Amino acid sequence: MHTHKRTPRNEALAAENDKSAFAADIDFQQYISSFASNATDADIEKLGAEYDRIQAEHNKGSITEQEYTEKMYDFDDKLRAAKIYAPYKSLAAYAYAVKTMSLEDRTFIEHNSESLLAAYSQAHSEESILAIYEQGKGIFKKNGLNLEELISSIQSSSYNFALFKVEGDTLELDADRNSTLQKIDEPTKEKYINVFRQIRDLVPEDIWGKVTSFVVFAS
Repeated sequence: MHTHKRTPRNEALAAENDKSAFAADIDFQQYISSFASNATDADIEKLGAEYDRIQAEHNKGSITEQEYTEKMYDFDDKLRAAKIYAPYKSLAAYAYAVKTMSLEDRTFIEHNSESLLAAYSQAHSEESILAIYEQGKGIFKKNGLNLEELISSIQSSSYNFALFKVEGDTLELDADRNSTLQKIDEPTKEKYINVFRQIRDLVPEDIWGKVTSFVVFAS
């Protein structure tokens, strides 16, 4: 089993590796411009002020890179809560968002993100890389998340709201492929099912027989 001791130097390296998740010198409207948004004007104004505050702290050097990264992880969570559907930008961001994840597991994901992405992308990987991938899968699985779906979301810059299994005309939430931390309430689920029914009415029978899944996402 691979373990990593978390030291100040390791924390700095983790932040350094993940800095690309947040672009410097981009104003708030640019930062959110590509995201589907149902936020209120009041939320936009409040979040914009917070974003500017974090960037000012970072530019002045009054917070460390690790602190900046974690503040931006928290900020993106606030965007999602306000229905500004920011996709996760890294596996480390996903790990940070899982509040029940242990420090050891979170550190493992942060330090092995490149190996996890490599194992997903390559048809053949070294046994050591495959072992890391299996451990990463296990970490996310015990927290109710599917590693393959998480990496797919990162690479496509998408944010999944729900994944369903399709069997004929019936839908069932696909727990095995879950890639979102947000629970779906019944009114929201019914809304998704109504969209599914509209699509079902448009698709010819010979094609519909090949449909196995239904995904609701923003990109």
